[in-house]
Amino acid sequence: MPTILDTTYFQSGELFIPNSITVPDIQDGINMPDPEDELQSFIDKYEKILLVDVLGIVQYNEMMADEEPDGKWFEFKNGKEYGNKIWTGIKPLIASYVYVKYAENDKSYYTGVGMERSNAKNSTSVNPTLKLTEVWNSFVEMYQGYFQCDWRYLQPIFYFEGWDLGNFKNSTYASLNEFLKAFPDDYNTEYFKRYEVKNRWGL
Repeated sequence: MPTILDTTYFQSGELFIPNSITVPDIQDGINMPDPEDELQSFIDKYEKILLVDVLGIVQYNEMMADEEPDGKWFEFKNGKEYGNKIWTGIKPLIASYVYVKYAENDKSYYTGVGMERSNAKNSTSVNPTLKLTEVWNSFVEMYQGYFQCDWRYLQPIFYFEGWDLGNFKNSTYASLNEFLKAFPDDYNTEYFKRYEVKNRWGL
């Protein structure tokens, strides 16, 4: 299945996923999945879930079939400067969404004796919740801004999120929601699903 993103997006930077993330064999005779194939399967699944929740299935199919080097779907995928705003394209949002889903799944896995977590030699296990929360909240900001008026413990102090951060911060970088609404003749936003931010405990 064709996708906008591929596994090379996760080979460096803040969303780096090392090959060693694949769990080692626990039982003799078990063939664990290839890490690149496993990651690609997550991209296949969660990229489509995210984009259908944004566009609906008709617009999603139209966007995926479009291979033009310009036009609205090229700009949706790759970015656009308009007015005093910059839309960076859909890839960073897909990558953050896939990264969280992949990492959440990788924290534990099923074996013949139930759900287990692997322990690497000569290393110290750390709780990934804060990192995943930061990536998730960054995704929400890029996706929609913080629209819900909720009190949240994102850090040890309170923050009030009641506005689209694109407006609240007067940011040059447009959220996906802001970009789509700037071009109502090109994009139908009736299917646009909103997400909630998480606090520093991942809730």
